[in-house]
Amino acid sequence: MLKAEYQRRVTEAVSPDAADTERKQIETALKRIKFQQDRLTDAYLNQAIEMPRFKAKMDEIRVQQRQLEIQLADLDKRANQCKQAQEALACLDAFCDTVNHGLGNLTFEEKQQLLRLVVERVVVKDGKVRIEAAIPNPFCAGVAVHYWWPIYIT
Repeated sequence: MLKAEYQRRVTEAVSPDAADTERKQIETALKRIKFQQDRLTDAYLNQAIEMPRFKAKMDEIRVQQRQLEIQLADLDKRANQCKQAQEALACLDAFCDTVNHGLGNLTFEEKQQLLRLVVERVVVKDGKVRIEAAIPNPFCAGVAVHYWWPIYIT
């Protein structure tokens, strides 16, 4: 179930090609905005437009610029979330493989101890049971921080 959730997150994420295309479009639009600002400033300096019109146009351009910067930040955030989901999925696979291979060799007491290690709490609500667990994940090479994933089973 947890693996399916991470796979869903990875599949729903923007593909790298689409993200690159979107990034290039936003960066191109930001360059056009900079060019517009420069032309508008030149027009004001050459006294082709008055101060009130200059300020109004510059404010419009700044709003557009902020919107594009927000889009770019959102794109970066989505790309980072996709990368984290891919790493989490790989680490989860490593954890599952390790547990699968060793689970058959554990005694009942050791299996019970493993469950106590990962189960955070059991919630019963409206006749449904939800088990919340955190999986320690020291299985990824080069990752300094151990990841913990919540599992919700209803």
